[in-house]
Amino acid sequence: MIIFSWYRMHLKIFPLATSTKAELSISYKKPKLFFTKIISFLFADWYCKWCLKKMLDDAKEKLMYEVALFS
Repeated sequence: MIIFSWYRMHLKIFPLATSTKAELSISYKKPKLFFTKIISFLFADWYCKWCLKKMLDDAKEKLMYEVALFS
């Protein structure tokens, strides 16, 4: 990945009275090289949002499958 020099994804799950709250985020550092700084400037925010949406969609699909399986 040339957009980030380092990244970490975080998933926190909190049980609530009748549901569960999930928080998903990405921490990252931008690269140091000139070319990759430009690429990061242009695409990093979009890429983070895309990654988070994909992960949330996948988690939702998996949870819906689990609910259907145990219902």
